[in-house]
Amino acid sequence: IKTKERPETVSLVIGLRGISPIVYSSLEKGKIIKIMGVNSTKDVKFNNFWMHWHKYRVSLKKKVKIIFSDKNTSYWRFFKHLKYTKVKEILHFTPSAILIIDDEAFIFSYEDKLTCIHILTKSIASSFSQFFDDLWKFA
Repeated sequence: IKTKERPETVSLVIGLRGISPIVYSSLEKGKIIKIMGVNSTKDVKFNNFWMHWHKYRVSLKKKVKIIFSDKNTSYWRFFKHLKYTKVKEILHFTPSAILIIDDEAFIFSYEDKLTCIHILTKSIASSFSQFFDDLWKFA
């Protein structure tokens, strides 16, 4: 029996309406979730979006590790008290926000509007995941 693998793709997604269905779908299918470069200073609508996404993740009982680039904010505290969530901080190193779910990587920019590079390539997601693991040990 041959299983059909997803094609490797890279796409640019702009706005919450574009990214929302992709990250929710990936969350529902995903098993390993890692996030780095998270900070509290982006527009509150983006923080609210992610808090809702994480509440849904908790309802699915999916674990996550998050590396924040700041701390002692209400947004940071929300995650520190969330079930199935481990949080560490690296304050002197702030990459773009990167979400890794299994074989997918998402690189986010929160300037005027949300911009996301969605990478569906196992080798790139694995590279980001290994980088995350090294940072996690350092944090």
